[in-house]
Amino acid sequence: MTTSSACTTPPKESKPGDDVYNYNCALMTDCFLFFNFLDAIKEGDGARIMRQYKYIMLYCKADGSHSTKYALKCLYQFFLVHALLSQRDSERFVWNRSVNNSGKKGTNIPLDEDTEHSNNFIKQGIRNLGPNVTENTVQRLSHAESPTASILANLDDSIKRLLRSGKHSTANLERDLNELVKRAVEFNIFTELEGRSYKQFTSFKRDRLANLDASSLHHWINKHKKKHYMGN
Repeated sequence: MTTSSACTTPPKESKPGDDVYNYNCALMTDCFLFFNFLDAIKEGDGARIMRQYKYIMLYCKADGSHSTKYALKCLYQFFLVHALLSQRDSERFVWNRSVNNSGKKGTNIPLDEDTEHSNNFIKQGIRNLGPNVTENTVQRLSHAESPTASILANLDDSIKRLLRSGKHSTANLERDLNELVKRAVEFNIFTELEGRSYKQFTSFKRDRLANLDASSLHHWINKHKKKHYMGN
């Protein structure tokens, strides 16, 4: 009787990855996602904003406990749009996310930013009141904000007054950008080369959603759906 030795297949050796390539590809993905989100706000594209929130929710969920509240914030928006609000209010929620005060294309700003501008305008009026500040005067200032701002804008336009931009000043980044591009070309960061590594980002994964468990995601969504249904 002959016995044959069992054939064992040696485990496949995993190839060393490229942390430099993976990190920079992931960085570019994040940048495109963020810039797409900003562009959707500028264009007042409510449907695209909601699509971006889907990606952001997945990113936050994959980040684990570090971004739980942000993932929930995104999820609750979808609850409002698809379940909790009436059809009319849902449409308003989706498309009333930004405001255009200039009338030009691609110049929408978020509603909360517009509220900050409004608050600053009223605060300036309150400061001009000096010691005459009362609750009634502040209420009158608030009610008169829109027509006052319109009158001032028309006056500035008629006298061709140049207004300073409300944007924060930024330093000239051309030299820094040129240096970054030079180093990117020098290290060939967008060509995958085995064995390159970072000290702080060892075994970096290119796909930010690689750790996202679809089953756990569905369980998490259903759990919060049930909590809303039960009124918790």
